[in-house]
Amino acid sequence: MTNLPEMIVENNSKRKDTSHWLKSPSKVWSEKFLSWLQDTLSLVELAKIDWPYIWEDVATMINKYSPVEIDPLGLSDIMKWFGISSWFEAVQFVKDDECVEFMVKVAHYCKRTKTKVRKDRDFIDWEWVWLYARRADRTDRGLEKTFDAKYHFKQKRPLEYLNDTLWIDCSSTMNYVHPWHYAFPAWHGYKFFETVDISRDTWELSPKQDHEILVAAIVLAMARSWWWVHYPEDNLASGYFAWLKEFRSYWE
Repeated sequence: MTNLPEMIVENNSKRKDTSHWLKSPSKVWSEKFLSWLQDTLSLVELAKIDWPYIWEDVATMINKYSPVEIDPLGLSDIMKWFGISSWFEAVQFVKDDECVEFMVKVAHYCKRTKTKVRKDRDFIDWEWVWLYARRADRTDRGLEKTFDAKYHFKQKRPLEYLNDTLWIDCSSTMNYVHPWHYAFPAWHGYKFFETVDISRDTWELSPKQDHEILVAAIVLAMARSWWWVHYPEDNLASGYFAWLKEFRSYWE
């Protein structure tokens, strides 16, 4: 396999060797770890066909780990609200994601569903620029903790694990630039879940709307497993740094 990039992102002068009380990832070779690895492979296989009905299989797979129940028959409709028609499209979205796209999708969703902005905000006129700036500020602070934890745990990504431990080269299936930092917890997953937290602060969401935004975030976070760069555990653990109540089980 082509040599992987040096893990340089965490190894800078400001990185702290701390988990910030995030629970440790599953131990390598444990039954749970091997289950994560097998399910990573399954998520990869499911994304090879651009077919909407794959959503039912994806939901069944994600429900093994999701902190909220996802209706296999309703997942397709939820994801359409966010402009994603298939699992294949979801993995393509996270491949090219520049960090703010999901926030834009959520804002469009709230506009289309005529969701009211909370009245107890500390501003007078609603400015969309303010929304994105506020998200960027909160996300930047959370990402620092995410990368501290990456540096602390030094978890190899699935592609590295298969190559270094089992001597299986899956790089030809990746078609993606391998990140130059460790796996656990997931950076992209954190950004999606922080968007959920910002949404709860910003809009008067109904329980149904709250659920749909959270489900979309979970699905997009899990889509990173398709590129062999994350185990499902990495993606879900990142909800801890967004301080979402659904991810309390990741406290140490």
